[in-house]
Amino acid sequence: MRTSGGKLALVLALAVMLSIPLVSQSAWAPPSGEDPVEPVTSEVTAYGFIANLSDQEENTPLQGVQVTLYDSDKNVVQVTSGTNPVKTDANGRFEFTFMHTEGDTYYMTFEYPGYTVRSLPDSMDMDSEGFVSFDPAETAVDSEGDYALSGESGGLHAIVMAVTTGSVYGTVQGESGGETFALSGATVTIVSEDGMSYSASTGANGYFSIDCPSGRYTMTVSCTGFQSSEAIAVESGHGSAYSVTLVQNTSEFVLGLDITHSIMVIGLVMLALIIVGVTAMHVRGRGRGDEPILMNDLEDLTQQQDEDEVRRP
Repeated sequence: MRTSGGKLALVLALAVMLSIPLVSQSAWAPPSGEDPVEPVTSEVTAYGFIANLSDQEENTPLQGVQVTLYDSDKNVVQVTSGTNPVKTDANGRFEFTFMHTEGDTYYMTFEYPGYTVRSLPDSMDMDSEGFVSFDPAETAVDSEGDYALSGESGGLHAIVMAVTTGSVYGTVQGESGGETFALSGATVTIVSEDGMSYSASTGANGYFSIDCPSGRYTMTVSCTGFQSSEAIAVESGHGSAYSVTLVQNTSEFVLGLDITHSIMVIGLVMLALIIVGVTAMHVRGRGRGDEPILMNDLEDLTQQQDEDEVRRP
C-alpha cells in the first residue's frame, strides 16, 4: 500500500507541476506597451492660385485649370465641401476643404490642355509622375486659419503654368506612275479641335516642321494635283514624325485642274476668241468705210437680204 501510495503522490506532484505553467500562461500576458495613439484629424481648408506665364510685368490668372487633391497613397481625397477635382476661377483660385490627418503628406495635380507646370512655391515639390506634394504643417496659415498653398496669381509665389509646345515634322512625297519623289512646295496645315491652325511648306527635299501647342490636330497636306488628309496627335514636348505620300489626282487634265474646271476654262477661252474675232472684223470694216457687221446686226442683215430679193425683176 505504501508503494502504491507513493506512486499516487508522485503522480499528483507531477500533475501539479505541469499545471502551474499552463495556468500561469493563460492568466498572465506580457505587457503590451502603451496603447496605440489614434491619428489626429481635423477639417481644414486649403487654397492656392495658378497663373499663366506671361512676358509682361505680371503673370495673369489661369482660369479653368483642373486641380485634384490626393492623400499620401495618391488616392483621391474625399472632400467635405465642394468638389474634387475642382477648377480654378477667373482669379486663378482653387480651394479644398477636407479632413487632414496630422503628419500626412498630400499631393495635387494640375491639368490644363496644352499647359504644364513651370514653377512652384518653395513649400511644394513635383515628382517624376507629375504629382505636386505639400505638407500642411509647412504651409502658411492665413488670418482665418486656412492654409495658403501659394501666393496670388500676379505674385512671385503663385503656381505658374505655361504653354507647352510640341512639334510635327516629317517628309512629303509624291507618287505618279508608280514612282515616288520628294514633293517640294507642298503646304502642310494642322488644325486643332478649337480651330487654331498652323502651317508650313515643304522644302526641296520634301521636309516640313511645325511647332505648336500640345493637343489633337487634323493635318492636311496639299499640293497642285495632289491631296491628302489624316488625323494626327501631337504630344506635349515630343516631336511626332510623319511621312506622307500624295498620289497624283487621276482627274488632273490641264493646268492642275480637274476635267470639269478644265472644260470651263476652255469654254471661256473659246468665247474670248470669238469676241476678239468679231471685234477685229468690226475694226476692219470701219477702215474700208463699210458698215460694221456686229453680232447684234445679224437680224438687220437678214432683213436687208430679203428686201433685195423682192426688188429683183
